[in-house]
Amino acid sequence: MKLLFYWECFQLSFKGFFHVAFIEKALIK
Repeated sequence: MKLLFYWECFQLSFKGFFHVAFIEKALIK
């Protein structure tokens, strides 16, 4: 079940990336 662990980490990092991008866009506005 190591693949599931990597998938969870991937989703978390992906969401974190979009969260940061969203904050940056909000700050730039």
